[in-house]
Amino acid sequence: MGNTTSASKSADAICNCGPCLTENKEQDAKWFCAECQDHLCPDCKVYHEKLTATRNHKLNNIKPPTDQNINTPTTTAKPASKRQYRSKAKQQALAATSATSSTKFTKAELTDQFDVSLEQDVKPCQIRGILLLKDLYIILDNENEVIKVFDKSSYSFLYSTPIENPYGIADIQGQMVAVTSYDYFSILSVDKTKMTVNKTAKTSMPCWGICYHDNRIFVVCSNTSGRGHVEVFTIQGEPCRRLEPLCNGTLMIEFPTFICVSQGSGHIYVTDGKQGVVVLTQMGKFLFSKLPDSMISPQGIVADDGGSIYMCGMKSDNIIRMSSDGHEMAVLISENLHRPQCLQIFGDKMAIACRHTNILKIFTLS
Repeated sequence: MGNTTSASKSADAICNCGPCLTENKEQDAKWFCAECQDHLCPDCKVYHEKLTATRNHKLNNIKPPTDQNINTPTTTAKPASKRQYRSKAKQQALAATSATSSTKFTKAELTDQFDVSLEQDVKPCQIRGILLLKDLYIILDNENEVIKVFDKSSYSFLYSTPIENPYGIADIQGQMVAVTSYDYFSILSVDKTKMTVNKTAKTSMPCWGICYHDNRIFVVCSNTSGRGHVEVFTIQGEPCRRLEPLCNGTLMIEFPTFICVSQGSGHIYVTDGKQGVVVLTQMGKFLFSKLPDSMISPQGIVADDGGSIYMCGMKSDNIIRMSSDGHEMAVLISENLHRPQCLQIFGDKMAIACRHTNILKIFTLS
């Protein structure tokens, strides 16, 4: 959910409902869930109590702000308005959105590439996940079941760590990553010499893509019968809730692959083999889905700081850029790619890996 401040803090951090803030709405928070570390308005409290994963959570009533817990000025100036006490998370999100909203990449040029195969590889390399963590490239090799770490500047190989069937990877708070494997994910600490598993957490179904946003880990899961959902965890690996977006009674996540969250809106984007891209709120409300004619077999998906969404069209051999509201969609890259499967964006660079290849391609965006 949204803001993750403590219930014991002052009124300026608790006046807004966290889930509502992710939908750009301001509602007074009346309740606090210590397990989810979230503030809730009455409507979100009802929804919170209905979800299987959160129905047994203990909710504490929040007392309304008073003159004793608000720093009321001692001068004759007017007291600060209620709007001045809105959530710090909301303020930061608005600042980030306004600062980067003008970013819109329309061109891409292949400027570099490097080979991630190793002599010790038993099978041909299959890159399923890419992450740039400070000065390290972290590569998931699904076929050889290892995580490979390379130096960013020289592309030199540093070390590898075995991991069972890796599929998705996400950056978590600095030098930590989360990696999905079958029906669980691992949280690992990373440096230039080693990678250490700190914790694992089970999912209810086989899991695929994973991402991190605002102290929450989002994992997209599905079974073989075409039923999918998003499971939300704390950074300690504790389950928070399950999101099953519906449209006219129909489940909209069926054959998911990857997932990302927009930093500005907090909306969740899931690539799906049938629906294209499915967009939902952090409380699981379905917003819209898109399946453009120019994209076949959607796979990897990422969001940039300006709110644009980028997706791999694996069987259409291209990268699609979409506005966060889905109204604008265009082909960004259609050359030098064959079966693109996963991608990552960092600044004006985009790293792309294609299916059944050991080459990581670096594009410069403009």
